[in-house]
Amino acid sequence: MTYPKIKESMCCAHCQKELSDSFVTVRDNFLIVKFFQFADGEDNIFCDNDCLANYLSAEEILIEGSEQE
Repeated sequence: MTYPKIKESMCCAHCQKELSDSFVTVRDNFLIVKFFQFADGEDNIFCDNDCLANYLSAEEILIEGSEQE
């Protein structure tokens, strides 16, 4: 799979940090088709899992009465 396309200069889609060594990307075809807009995947490149979660509006919900470590 070549999506997203690797370019000479890439930035995180959420925080705009310039990436040089590695990046995180979504590989689920359903999300790629339904959520991301650019065919080359420029909006599916993230510096880390936290930026990916923030971009997707994912958050942890604590269940009332649960024990937290």
